[in-house]
Amino acid sequence: MGRWPTQARYKDADQAAARGRARAARRDYHKALERDIPAAQWTGAGDTFTFDFGYTPVRPAPEPDRELRLIHALSLLRDSDLAETLKSKFDTVLEKAPAQLTVAHEDIADPSNALVRSSLSTLRSKHILLVPAGIFDQYARSVREELLV
Repeated sequence: MGRWPTQARYKDADQAAARGRARAARRDYHKALERDIPAAQWTGAGDTFTFDFGYTPVRPAPEPDRELRLIHALSLLRDSDLAETLKSKFDTVLEKAPAQLTVAHEDIADPSNALVRSSLSTLRSKHILLVPAGIFDQYARSVREELLV
């Protein structure tokens, strides 16, 4: 009983190696996802606006020319000024670099609310993806897939 059968030792070694690879992948994933991306690198010195997160996909994307990915959260119910600022800053980014912006927002986006309609109207663009909180986990998984090699 003191020794494991050879097959069991190989299985344990394979599992340990898989766990090591998973740890390394998680570490690399967190390094690639940057926080507080200053807009000043595209808009000019002195701009204090920052995008919440940003990354460049490691895996080839379906649209390879859309390299830079920016992510920002806002409330459609409260942040119409932020929506306008975000759109303006992102338009400037697009002039300088191929990019995509994902805007995370609350699930309850009542279209009868004038503020919500205004924010949605401002953010509608082929380069801006609106992601409600209810499906943000799915979106986060897609980000993880783009960052893992």
